[in-house]
Amino acid sequence: MKKWCVFLFFFLPAFAFANPLVEYYIGEMKAQMCEEEASEHYGFLFLKRTFFPYENRFVDHCLISSRDGETLELKQTSELKGDLHETILSDEQGLISGKGELIGFPWEWTHLQEKLHLNIESPVEVEVNNTIERDTMFSMASVFTLESDGTRIYFGTFSAKLYRVDIEVIEEFFHESFE
Repeated sequence: MKKWCVFLFFFLPAFAFANPLVEYYIGEMKAQMCEEEASEHYGFLFLKRTFFPYENRFVDHCLISSRDGETLELKQTSELKGDLHETILSDEQGLISGKGELIGFPWEWTHLQEKLHLNIESPVEVEVNNTIERDTMFSMASVFTLESDGTRIYFGTFSAKLYRVDIEVIEEFFHESFE
């Protein structure tokens, strides 16, 4: 019996943290371009955030459905450094690079600040601020184009208010709806 207790004491925590924690968010995205006075409905944002505490990283998988019918999919990995309050950002295609800072207790952060570089036809720099209050995330991204001489030109601001949702409830809803 003692062998089993020792086994559970030492090895059960490894199994408990082996499964990633996943959070789902949905909300409206608004855009305000440099020449506009007020923000307008841009589309909807769906976010799947997967935490891998045992690997010191988390992955944001986003779908943005814009009002013009276009859907943009992004997947960004944040590798945690040092005391788990600094991130190095990347994606599999090499389109996203950057750094970030997290505020709050590790794995229960309340604020995320990022500076991203999008390596596309015309380089773009994005400054992102996310604040989490209970089950709501407030996100604001200022977008700048980069000229060949390094000058930043303000393009616009995108903001979103996202609400955490329980994916099991949503799946059950759709499962029941189609029977």
